[in-house]
Amino acid sequence: GTVGPLAFLPQETKSRRLIVMNGDLLTTLRFNDLVAAHEESGAVLTIAVMRRPIKVEFGVLDLGAEIGAAREITSYREKPEIESTVSMGVYVFEPEALNYVTPGESLDIPALINRLLADGRPVAGYPFDGYWLDIGRHSDYQQAIDDFEKIREQLLAPAQEVRA
Repeated sequence: GTVGPLAFLPQETKSRRLIVMNGDLLTTLRFNDLVAAHEESGAVLTIAVMRRPIKVEFGVLDLGAEIGAAREITSYREKPEIESTVSMGVYVFEPEALNYVTPGESLDIPALINRLLADGRPVAGYPFDGYWLDIGRHSDYQQAIDDFEKIREQLLAPAQEVRA
């Protein structure tokens, strides 16, 4: 899983706050702002999040009461866009969060988040409304190439020292 390998970090690294991110994204997220929000929240893990429309490629129906062998249709939306909060693939971990990652066990981010929540540990979302692109498909890669040229200065702005 995407988180499992963190169990193999050297102990001196695992004893510090970490910023972890997917390698296939392009963003203007300011990591100092993310870390500051994380510190303020008191969470053991913070996820950079963004509001994104998700296009449903089908007509979506809501069903009501049974009508014989059928069901009453109470609403019909043709190919709706549903606003959702999505993970940007950028995370701030407190050392405590890594205690939930066992060496040799396959574990991904959603499973870790659910473990933390089930154990009553606070997990926060940091809303971001700047530029973000997940480069998981060929068309996204081409978009990243095109966008990079347009916003080069924002993406290559002098790096700030991140207090992680």
